[in-house]
Amino acid sequence: IRWEMLRDGVEDYEYFAILRDLLKERDDLGVDEREAFEELLQVPPIVTESMTEFTRDPAPLEAHRHALARAIEELGVR
Repeated sequence: IRWEMLRDGVEDYEYFAILRDLLKERDDLGVDEREAFEELLQVPPIVTESMTEFTRDPAPLEAHRHALARAIEELGVR
């Protein structure tokens, strides 16, 4: 299970990095649209407040992971 959690963490990092890089490449986004995508680059407070305070419920993590994936797909298709 630890390896799976480690793999998930690496994949999450990659999602953040891919979205960040896509946003750097895109200069055709409106201000509101860019801000909405950039907001996804922040870890939601429901997931973690600090290095010692975090959720044990996987649902918020999965929801944010899916939101990142949708954003990557949307930006990559245009």
